[in-house]
This record gives sequence, C-alpha cells and structure tokens, in this order.
Amino acid sequence: MYNPFARCLFIVPFLLSYGCASDPSREPLNSERIFKRYGSYGVDVRFQGANLRISELYSGASSARRTRTVAIVEFIGGAEIPALDAQIRAGRSIGATLTAAGWRVRKTTRWLGALPAHPNTSRVRHTLCTPLPAPVAAHQYLLSATQAGRSVDYALITEIHDGDYLTLADISPALAASVTDETPIRSALDQLGDVEFFGETRQQPCA
Repeated sequence: MYNPFARCLFIVPFLLSYGCASDPSREPLNSERIFKRYGSYGVDVRFQGANLRISELYSGASSARRTRTVAIVEFIGGAEIPALDAQIRAGRSIGATLTAAGWRVRKTTRWLGALPAHPNTSRVRHTLCTPLPAPVAAHQYLLSATQAGRSVDYALITEIHDGDYLTLADISPALAASVTDETPIRSALDQLGDVEFFGETRQQPCA
C-alpha cells in the first residue's frame, strides 16, 4: 500500500517552493488551499488503475489526520507529457506536479452542487467526518494544463470536500445554482466501488 506520510514529506516542501502567490491570476490548487488553511497537506492514493485514481487529500498526521477531500480522477490525457504523467501516476499530487514543472493549470467546471444520495455517500461522509444533515460540496471539472502554446486536457476530476474545509459558497454559489443534472456526480460515485478509505479503518474519532 502506498505510504501517504512518506509522500507528505515530499509534497509539503514542494508546495512551499512555488507558493500560492506564484501566479495570483489563477485559481488556487486544492493542495494549496489545504496547506494554507491547516499548515500541512498530504495525499493518500487508495486506488490506482490504468485510467482511474481515487485518493484522499488530508491535513495533519497520525491521530490528528483528517481527510479534507476525496478525489476521483479519471485520466484522459498524459501521452503528451510522459515524464510528468509517470510521476503523477506514481502517487504525486496532480496540480502541484504540473505547476512546479511550469504548466498553468485550468479548471473547467462540469458539475457543482451538494453531494446527492447514493449508495456510496455514507462512506464518503464518514471519511470526511461530515455526517448528515451537514451539506457536502462536490465539484467535478476538466483539468487542463497549458505551457508555451501547448494545451493538454489531462483529467476529469471529482472532488468531494469536508464541510469544515470547503463549501459551495467557497467555490461558486452561482454555478451551483445552475446545475441540475446529477448524472456526472452519480457516475463518479459509482467508481468508488469497494475502495477502502482511511476513514473506514480509522481508530480515533473525528476531531
């Protein structure tokens, strides 16, 4: 199993090296948001397939660890950037890896709204320490990367956020109000299958 804490030692200085303010015109990466708010960040890859990755983005460590985002990543590109693609598929943070290599990351929203009822919803809520009736924001977007006139549509990413960390109002309430078709988010939730989350093996209660 992938060791999230060893990976965290790599990611945190990585984030500090380019910082959230390196390009103030772009939207902050999820990894940057977590690190800025909580002072730490790690990524724990719970499943890695040929074109699918399911991971937990978290703050803290050991008994203080808390999952801030469950991410469902469907890889749709990468052949154009093989070296970076290999690093990402080995477990590195997607946005942080691309940005550190000089690529500008862009998100194009496909779906944004409150997490709907689904057979996997209770598992996700448990992992995020956000029980009903508290709302949980879910955001699905196409992640593209551009550099020197080149553009790569890299992945379709669905992020489901801890209610204490990120809400719909923090992302875009206007966009959320315009989305009614739940098919994209339900399709992403279907991908979770029998993946075991850290929260399901957690011994300590939610902080």
